Amino acid sequence: MTECGYSLVELMIVVAIVGVVSAVAAPSFARLLAETRVGDASSDLFAAVLQTRSEALKRHRRVVLCVSADGAECASGGGWGQGWIVFEDGNENGQREEGEPLVRAGEVRAGRVGITGDASVGRYVSYVASGRTQQLATGAWQAGTLTLCSEGIARKIIINRVGRPRIAKGNC
Repeated sequence: MTECGYSLVELMIVVAIVGVVSAVAAPSFARLLAETRVGDASSDLFAAVLQTRSEALKRHRRVVLCVSADGAECASGGGWGQGWIVFEDGNENGQREEGEPLVRAGEVRAGRVGITGDASVGRYVSYVASGRTQQLATGAWQAGTLTLCSEGIARKIIINRVGRPRIAKGNC
């Protein structure tokens, strides 16, 4: 009579092989998750920048994309990771007030993806009716980079001096 089954040694060898394969695959999977998180967040914010520009052209008015903690008005502190809003800025003061239409609200990234902007776009991006960026205080053109980063994976949304945004890979 022949016995069917596996010996303890055979089972231990299979467990060891599965452990080695898992140890090799886990870092690749973690990187894939980070790339997915950053890609998703950068696509969301990039779409908001494009929509801000498009709405300014369509409405023939200033439209602002700004940092927002509550999804209703621009925040006075904190960064882009807490969320953002896009609104028509009828009185061109850079703050959403009663009667100014809210176009879009962006979601909070809950610490998984860090989002920072350089000095020019650290708190807001403002487009005027011509589709160009323009600073609220000085009226000068507004160009800058928004950097999204998670676990060493980064994407940059680069806005040139005429307001055209693009996405590029970068470093955290």
